[in-house]
Amino acid sequence: MKNLLLKGGWGNENAEKIAHFDIFSQTVTSDWFDPGWMFGVEDGFNIVIGNPPYIRQGKIKTLKPILHAQRYETFVSTADIYVYFYEKGYRLLKNFGILCFVSSNKWMKAKYGENLRRFLRKKTQIIKIIDFGGFPVFEQTVDTCIIICKKQTPLMDWNVKFANIPSSLESHQRAIDFIRENLGIIKQNKLSEQAYTLSDERVLRLKEKIEKPLRDWNLRIYFGIKTGYKEAFIIDTERRDEILKACKTEEEERKLTEELIKPVLRGRDIGRYCYKWAGLWIIIIPAGWTNSNRGR
Repeated sequence: MKNLLLKGGWGNENAEKIAHFDIFSQTVTSDWFDPGWMFGVEDGFNIVIGNPPYIRQGKIKTLKPILHAQRYETFVSTADIYVYFYEKGYRLLKNFGILCFVSSNKWMKAKYGENLRRFLRKKTQIIKIIDFGGFPVFEQTVDTCIIICKKQTPLMDWNVKFANIPSSLESHQRAIDFIRENLGIIKQNKLSEQAYTLSDERVLRLKEKIEKPLRDWNLRIYFGIKTGYKEAFIIDTERRDEILKACKTEEEERKLTEELIKPVLRGRDIGRYCYKWAGLWIIIIPAGWTNSNRGR
């Protein structure tokens, strides 16, 4: 293949890249994707379907200057890489083409997703959003969503279909049935750039009623608890009991350890009128505790 490319006028560097590209690898990347000479597509694709990789922003430090130089409107230095796949997919579409992505749902509420929320709200006509929340779509623990949108300026009163999947559903088929039976509708212009809240008009009015005094008081809620490594700091009841059982003294060490392990609720554990605790605990180490208690 390399020799054929060289005979066709390709430079040695590009011929080398193309000839040695592993089309069967799901992790390999390339910088030479060209719809024109690869597929004969000059004006964009009719549809782009994808499941972009979930790679945290801390692991793509070397790519950030490249992404910034390519003038991505969705660029934020703290954004995970899948955010840029959304805009890349949009760029590859022809006008009125369809984008369909399965990805992490964090962009809908995280601060780093604000540019993406603005981009989709203003430049696409969103057809449907399915938020799976804590429902296990894949074996991985990433909370998932599906979005389908069209590359066109949204109509003034465009209705977006949506569904919020309960994490308590027992199977994928139950989730599919739930979507078919429980699609809601929200005006696209009601999707705030601050966060996409998929709810009916009544809930949105209540949300606005709560948020107004917060704005008047100049208060903003950014996020909940951030551990930095939840696999280490969020534990189940069995692990908590093991830790307490290993304490050498009942009065001192066990009592101190109990003070550091608190029950924790995740967003997925909170329902409309109540919560359902999943038996999880968080290890909380107060600032300065390590130094002041080093002797213990």
